[in-house]
Amino acid sequence: MLNKSLEKICKQSGCITFGGCSAEDITNTNNDLQKNGFCPLPAEYAEFLKIYNGIIYDGLELLGTIPHKRSVKNYTLSSILNINLRYARIDYFSQKLILGELPESFLIFDMETSGYEIVDRLNLDSRRTFNTFNELFNIILPFLVIKD
Repeated sequence: MLNKSLEKICKQSGCITFGGCSAEDITNTNNDLQKNGFCPLPAEYAEFLKIYNGIIYDGLELLGTIPHKRSVKNYTLSSILNINLRYARIDYFSQKLILGELPESFLIFDMETSGYEIVDRLNLDSRRTFNTFNELFNIILPFLVIKD
């Protein structure tokens, strides 16, 4: 189900995708995350990263193992490690891993519950919780501009 949803988004005009990463890239990212006090990547998200090591589309940013510079837009899509380091001093994120962003929201994995959440960026309130990355992704999908 996730692959079909991903294919649909990635076929849209304006969607920017970054090629999948290797198992070694994921291992290195997990090691870096753990060295810095974060939990490792959830297995489901690691599988996504093997297909796409980051996606930008219609306000959705799914982060990858490395930063991706977009010279044309003078913008860099952060890596999972970099964005989590940026917010590490905020207590709220101590047991959470930021995996992506929407306008005004973070997409996170909560290590304590082993679930995913959409969290309001301003007040850090959880808007919704999900058991799987697939559930999270399929809730976001209808809010994106998608042409068949």
